[in-house]
Amino acid sequence: RLNVSWKDKEDFEYNGEYQAPAVSLSESQDNPIPEADKDYIELTVTGKQINAGSYTAYASAGLKAGGRFLSSDYTFDTLSKDYNITKRNITIVPVTAEYDYNGNTHTINTYEIMHNGQEDTIASSSSYTTSAKPVKSYVNAGTYGDLEFKDFVLSDSSTGRILTDNYNVEYETGTMTIKPAYVRISGITADEKSY
Repeated sequence: RLNVSWKDKEDFEYNGEYQAPAVSLSESQDNPIPEADKDYIELTVTGKQINAGSYTAYASAGLKAGGRFLSSDYTFDTLSKDYNITKRNITIVPVTAEYDYNGNTHTINTYEIMHNGQEDTIASSSSYTTSAKPVKSYVNAGTYGDLEFKDFVLSDSSTGRILTDNYNVEYETGTMTIKPAYVRISGITADEKSY
């Protein structure tokens, strides 16, 4: 009898790919697997999942075609293992913006998606479409440090399927500056001044 053993990892972070725990064959010194047989033993894991949640994976072992031994030479255990795919933590960070005063309303329109202090390579890839709404806007000249986004949505670019539930989303504030407009005054002479 051969035992199918699960490897230690039980928790996975969402990464946009199918995941499940890995398996290996366990053997003892008293009952080793002959080296010639190992190439013909095939391990299979079913129950792989892609979205965040709690699941069960199933492992089985079988014999590949072309083996030199009979299936009766070995018996295989089929095992199950519970595992979790946790949500991916991301932060929506506004990109600093600067405008010249023109009487219009301004806000920050661009953001970065960060994961563990670096740009998130999954959510930022071309495979996904993202959107978020700016919270505040201003008209007058000044520097404003309380601009942020809300209602972040991430979807699959090819299918349009919403995938935001696979993420824990936090929002940081960003800074926007509206510079005063320059006004040039001309046509005034010293004779026109009043004292």
